[in-house]
Amino acid sequence: MNQIQSYLTYGWGFLIISIVLLVAGCARQINPEGGPKDSVGPKLVKVFPNNQSLHFEEDEIVFTFDEFIRTASFGKEIFMSPLPSAKGKPKVLVTNKKLRIKFQEPFLPNTTYLLTLSDIADVNASNKMERPFTYAFSTGGVIDSMEIRGRVLNPLMGVGQSNVTILLFEADSISGNDFLGKRPTYVSKSDANGRFELKYLGNRPYKILGVEDSDQSYSYNLPTEPLAISTTNPLVFEDTTLISKVYLWAFLPDEQPPLLKRTSWLNDQTLVCEFIENIREDSLKILYKTASNTDSSLRKFSYVFPNDELGVLLLDIPIDSDSTFQLQFEGLQDSLGNRKDTLITLTKGGRKYEHKDSTFFVSPAVQYNPLRVEFYTTSIWDSIQLAKVSFLDSTTRPVKPLIKQNGFHISFSLEIPQPLTSLYKLYYKEPDTTLTYPLKWPNTEECGTLSGFVIRDSSYKGGYIVHLQDAKGKIVRTTYEENFSFQFLSPGKYRFQVVADLDKNKCWSPGSLVTNRLPEQIFQVKTSPEIKANWDIEAFEISIPNLDLEAEKTTGGEASSEEGGGTSGRRKGDK
Repeated sequence: MNQIQSYLTYGWGFLIISIVLLVAGCARQINPEGGPKDSVGPKLVKVFPNNQSLHFEEDEIVFTFDEFIRTASFGKEIFMSPLPSAKGKPKVLVTNKKLRIKFQEPFLPNTTYLLTLSDIADVNASNKMERPFTYAFSTGGVIDSMEIRGRVLNPLMGVGQSNVTILLFEADSISGNDFLGKRPTYVSKSDANGRFELKYLGNRPYKILGVEDSDQSYSYNLPTEPLAISTTNPLVFEDTTLISKVYLWAFLPDEQPPLLKRTSWLNDQTLVCEFIENIREDSLKILYKTASNTDSSLRKFSYVFPNDELGVLLLDIPIDSDSTFQLQFEGLQDSLGNRKDTLITLTKGGRKYEHKDSTFFVSPAVQYNPLRVEFYTTSIWDSIQLAKVSFLDSTTRPVKPLIKQNGFHISFSLEIPQPLTSLYKLYYKEPDTTLTYPLKWPNTEECGTLSGFVIRDSSYKGGYIVHLQDAKGKIVRTTYEENFSFQFLSPGKYRFQVVADLDKNKCWSPGSLVTNRLPEQIFQVKTSPEIKANWDIEAFEISIPNLDLEAEKTTGGEASSEEGGGTSGRRKGDK
């Protein structure tokens, strides 16, 4: 194409038309047939001026590779520390095999600078350079020699978090953990395994933070963006030139209190309040206010978990309430303790909640250990309604359950002799309505049981959340105890996931930059127990390391089958 352009410059248009027609089929860049596929990235063969130059006064650096390279950009494939000002960002020019970095502002005196090239790709196959290259120079007579190496991990043990921008600040420039809007002195980025390094540093204390940096601002300026924090702040070089074990733990912060998303009416008396996240019911008090009476406390409400991301409250509003009233939510907080008292004004007969079932808000479901049926009703049932509920077995014999009621939530426990092979029906009869819900009880001869225990590290003082997952990763059972027994499991392979419930709130808690709290760690047990029909797996051992990330001594990793899966089994009924 350079030849063609030169011909056109000198007016050789007719000749060019002939050349274009002749070589049109050859102009496309395609891989030649035969031979090995190009899978090697570009290699750096020359740099000018030389790496680690002293008394640097040049206005550009030229990197030469062994093949043609694609366009690169500052902030994506090229990083510079100390960071230039926003207006002084270097220009990047790529021509064939050469990459030029032209500086746009004066350097600081007696300062070590470094440029990092990462993911430079070739033209033909977009293969990337094998590893990042760091170029250092000094405007004085000394190259700083301190170095920090570390790794970004997400709470799932041993899994590195890639593409995290590492921000390193001089410690005295950050008060506490107030990183918001501050520009770092040095930057780096984690690789595919979460590893990073910061080289040619001065011998002084630093504070470190990892950010997603989706806006490429080299700063933490979005309080809701993913973070990676460490408890070893500040980082201090003590009689060494290398700090090699710095671990940052990645998480999506949650410093916001729960917010009310919307309200709607399920019927004339039941109000549905939907929140953007799960809330704590134990600390919540709801005051009902009208113009005609003093404040009164609503005692009849239930918290429902329709999914993991949305919290729903069912409220029983007095039937004789004014058309307009207020609800005061006191102690409204999420599982992390983020709290905000909320006052709302409502009108009866407003938005309708879309729900097809007039009797059950959450349909009856069989629970195990012990056997019971649970559901949420669309209104508060009185004793007369509860008395109308019974269970019918396959011979239509009624079985009266043991009933427990808490607001809209009702639990029926059944004392049914095993084996549970019959098809039972939940039976509810009103003068003008008869409802039956079939409940297929599991056949013990077609199911298996998995029992075992968690072996904890002696130094760990927190709680556990033990999830049993099926082959597709769906959570099928959960316990908060170290000893567990899961009955009526369908045949197949399962896996355990253990959450280090340090705050013992029975849910996973992310980290907090404000309090410098690390996220609770999640441990995926490598060994997969296989459930067989009519078979018991006993004494399944889950052996895990110290899950307290505050100790920050572990590099993460999955337990081997020897560590995490001792088992023994027997057929049901055998001794």
